[in-house]
Amino acid sequence: MRKRLLLVNASVRAGSRWARQHTYAWLVLAPVVLGVTYFTASRLVQNLPPLDLEPWLELTIAAVCWLGLIALNLSRTTAEIYHVRRPEAQFDTFPVDESAFLDAAVLSRIARSPAMALLLVGGRLAIAGSRSLAGGDWIAPIAVLIILTAFCDVFGALNWIHWAHRRDKLTAAASLAVLLLVSGVAGALALSILFSRSLCPSWLVLVTGAALAGVLYVASRMLHREWRWRDIEYARRLGADAKRVTIPRLLVARLSSACAAQVARDLRLTVRGFSSALFVVVGLAILWPAALVVALKTLPLATAQQLPSWLDATWLPQVVAIKVACVIETCTIAALVPLLVAHELPRFWLERATGATGFDIWQAKLWYSRLVTLSGSLVTCAAGVATFTTPAYYTLPMIAECLWLWWMVSSIVGAFAFEMPTRPVLALVLLTTVGLALGAIAALAWPAGLIVYVQAIGSLRERGRHRARYYLLTEAE
Repeated sequence: MRKRLLLVNASVRAGSRWARQHTYAWLVLAPVVLGVTYFTASRLVQNLPPLDLEPWLELTIAAVCWLGLIALNLSRTTAEIYHVRRPEAQFDTFPVDESAFLDAAVLSRIARSPAMALLLVGGRLAIAGSRSLAGGDWIAPIAVLIILTAFCDVFGALNWIHWAHRRDKLTAAASLAVLLLVSGVAGALALSILFSRSLCPSWLVLVTGAALAGVLYVASRMLHREWRWRDIEYARRLGADAKRVTIPRLLVARLSSACAAQVARDLRLTVRGFSSALFVVVGLAILWPAALVVALKTLPLATAQQLPSWLDATWLPQVVAIKVACVIETCTIAALVPLLVAHELPRFWLERATGATGFDIWQAKLWYSRLVTLSGSLVTCAAGVATFTTPAYYTLPMIAECLWLWWMVSSIVGAFAFEMPTRPVLALVLLTTVGLALGAIAALAWPAGLIVYVQAIGSLRERGRHRARYYLLTEAE
């Protein structure tokens, strides 16, 4: 127990040190960003008509969202278990039992999971109002969901690394079946928190969730004891397989050699899968074009027969839907930018050693954002055109508008890459909100987006260059 407390104390000291150094980020910036996001989302929920979905569909959506959360946490959980690029790696040389490392990782996961609980409580407030919290029927489901999520994070990370190392299909299939089973229970718990209802009695869901959490913890201890020293070196080398990625020659000629090398390296890291969040991003990037095709083919939308001018086709529902889908697709893939910056931040000494400037680093992230989102925007636009629901005479102007939306949104997100590199989750919320807001305005009136882009990109260039130079010299210390 004493060794576990020492490990936890080291993590607490590291967290408190970060809190002292970044008081503005968590005391001012985080409440402002999260508050604006909450009030915007709550107003949107209140204005939308009520959705009457089948119970099984609600459970499926909740389970898929929870599995996406588990996938997002795989990289961070792996780092906490195997001490990948963390100061805790020094503890591996000490006479510490494997179970102590696992327990410390579990406690760290439990400490981080309440953020999900706050999100669910915020959704309950937005849907049903403050009176919905009076009964206290949401407290027990939140407690069980936090513990279940933390244990599932650890279980999933152990199996993810073992699968990547050993390619054991039988073990991978069994772990996937367990995750799917747990996702159903977690989805039922989330629905009971949001809407105060479930497909089965609440006590049964709570008991089942607690029992599964215990089973996951026991299984994780057994797997960790057996796999840790076999998989630990592979976990620290994960994503280091050499893959060749080239960038267009015209872009190489335009950029400096240091900037072009960084863009190529960033693309290689993406292809290697530098974070488990890449799986979620790819899944969502495939989902949006498919959802666009289904919406255009099934929903009754207005036609272009009564338009007074061909320019008015830009406001046709199907054209606006395609443009909005391009904005959502671009923001989804651009979410990799803050995650990549946070991944590279501890190794910025390499850029400093090669003589790269703050402008080179900022420009590399700007072009990375543009390149990595281009294919998704083109696919989304092509999917919308392939439905043949838009006027043929407006196809080329619509493609031009989609390309403009891609350029503007990806550039804005890339320009904000160094706003909060030490807090990628908060940066993700900020950049997604800004990208969606500006993209929605430009989708309805592209001249407004042009004005915003021209006015903002100059100041963002200077701010981004100075902030990149600051993190280049300090490495956020």
